[in-house]
Amino acid sequence: GRSFGGGSEFPRGKGYQRSGGNFAPLGESKMVTMWDSIFIQGIPKDATEMELQTHFGGFGGLKTDKRTGGPQIIIYRDHTSGESKGEAMIGFDESDSAKQAIAACNNQEFRPGSVIQ
Repeated sequence: GRSFGGGSEFPRGKGYQRSGGNFAPLGESKMVTMWDSIFIQGIPKDATEMELQTHFGGFGGLKTDKRTGGPQIIIYRDHTSGESKGEAMIGFDESDSAKQAIAACNNQEFRPGSVIQ
């Protein structure tokens, strides 16, 4: 599984929504929501923060990253090469926006030939 802040483990291939202090499965989604943030896989390696902002911002306001002042979008990169891993975390102002993004985007094309989960 993957570790997301605080050491919580998530089995690969399952989506989770935090509810009452526990994480509950959302089905077979590989997208994961933690209150108001989602983890996505399958984005093109050349996807930009601006593309992700445009794609996911339609579901609601995005949190502001305190370090950059821009939207809270983290594209995960290989530590050695700096190349994108095709994974990202996107923070929303509201948890309902995160849920809507998962419902609308899971297993859908981000770009032609690029299905996000």
